[in-house]
Amino acid sequence: MVIFVSHSTHFDFHNELYRPLQDSPLTKDHIFIFPHTTEQRFNTKKVIESCDLVLAEVSSPSTGQGIELGWASDVNKTIVCLHKKGIKPSTSLHEVSSLFVEYSNPTMLVHKLQEELGTIPKQQLLPHPKVGVGVIVIRDGKVLMGKRKNSHGDGTWNFPGGHLEGGETPQECAIREVKEETGLEIRDLRIGPYTNDIFEQEHKQYITLFIVTYSQQGEPTVMEPNKCSEWKWFSWDHLPQPLFLPTQNLLAQGFNAFT
Repeated sequence: MVIFVSHSTHFDFHNELYRPLQDSPLTKDHIFIFPHTTEQRFNTKKVIESCDLVLAEVSSPSTGQGIELGWASDVNKTIVCLHKKGIKPSTSLHEVSSLFVEYSNPTMLVHKLQEELGTIPKQQLLPHPKVGVGVIVIRDGKVLMGKRKNSHGDGTWNFPGGHLEGGETPQECAIREVKEETGLEIRDLRIGPYTNDIFEQEHKQYITLFIVTYSQQGEPTVMEPNKCSEWKWFSWDHLPQPLFLPTQNLLAQGFNAFT
């Protein structure tokens, strides 16, 4: 997980918080973002939106930390609150978190945090699912597939497609994405099945809506070379490997675009 560490500056956070975490076994499984380890400024709100979890040391509350936790709560991030033994956290924190860890020294902090992180269901750490559209383009008994690059599923083969934008229908998205990615025009669109795709390593979840369609002319072109290395036509019974997760899940349903 990517964990943003939130805290006030009213204590020795470098030695009492940063160093114990940096020296702990937790760094083998998680990436911690420590906001005060560099002089370089960054957009804290965007960093919080992109992380998987927020770890908040709340023994010494501050206005700045309250703003950070508000941002995290607005985008439904899981927040784990740490506080020193004998210090009662503000009651307002219960509005944004139900996870509280009390500790008396750095060793106990790490130990209890390990236990707490191990109890959080993976579903709670996933952001809200996004909606993708996969477009099965058929021509001459074959389907068009591209090799992904520079994104989750790098090196896997997948149908054209992308994110469903606000106000779009799945069919409109299919037409737009195929044109943007391959330069092809498509026709006779029909709605296919959907898949529920959880990318555990990337901490992402998609609902992928599949559209089956046809293209009669033109050769597919790599219009977005930063996202796709090549386009090729394949028969349904001899699809390339490895396949992108939504395509794997589609085939696991027994779906066949030609039947």
